[in-house]
Amino acid sequence: MKGSSVEKKKDKRRRTSTPSKYVPSNKKGYGWLWGLLVVIVVAAIVAVGIYMGVKSNRDSENGADIAIKHSSVKVTENYIEFRSNNAKKDAKIIELFEDPRCPGCSELEKMHGAELADAIQSDQVVLRLRLMDFLNSQGASQYSTRANAALITVALTGDAESAFRFHSILWHTAPAEGGGVPEPTNAELAEKAKMAGAKGETLSQIKSGNFGTMRAATMGRVNLKVLNERMDGKGGTPAAFMNGGQIDLSRPDWVTSLYTTNKK
Repeated sequence: MKGSSVEKKKDKRRRTSTPSKYVPSNKKGYGWLWGLLVVIVVAAIVAVGIYMGVKSNRDSENGADIAIKHSSVKVTENYIEFRSNNAKKDAKIIELFEDPRCPGCSELEKMHGAELADAIQSDQVVLRLRLMDFLNSQGASQYSTRANAALITVALTGDAESAFRFHSILWHTAPAEGGGVPEPTNAELAEKAKMAGAKGETLSQIKSGNFGTMRAATMGRVNLKVLNERMDGKGGTPAAFMNGGQIDLSRPDWVTSLYTTNKK
């Protein structure tokens, strides 16, 4: 009996021994939430980076990344003129004869459009676009005249930046030369004008076809006559002149040689 009593006391001592130091926490763990937020933020940054990269490549391909700042645009009967607001009195006058469907003109814009923008911004060069439309015969919708008319319409708003960018987009995305090739509709021209920054009534005019095709056609005829006179009846596009003298467009530095990078 005594032995049994002793055993019971030992069992009691065991049961009343010091409890484990582990204490379940009543605090909620938010570490997983912070981790999730970090993942979301990183994913958003990556997505924006990808989008901007794609947009940058797309803009580069269609010419929408080429623009001028602090400049003015003027439309005359024969040309569209771009000049910086601080253009020098003795700035060189560059006349560029081109048709919006001319493959050579398209390539010239792709190669030198950004350089022409820099030349204008240098305050040392004034650019006059002498638009032509003799390649209407390549299609059935008078595309060259319509594209020129759309460009004139945007230029008449006085927004030099949008007009210059629209010119770049039109020439970068010109339909291929040759019969049977799909030509942009007026609605598609309006979308390109919108991409360039044109707004409101200007877009409506282009989309509806009410945008001065007669004026563009007259400009095209006049410039074809002028170009043939200057080139002894053998005028072709693209062609460029500086202060009346023809420029050799085969030279890769023909634009950069026109001005110095030091404006002063």
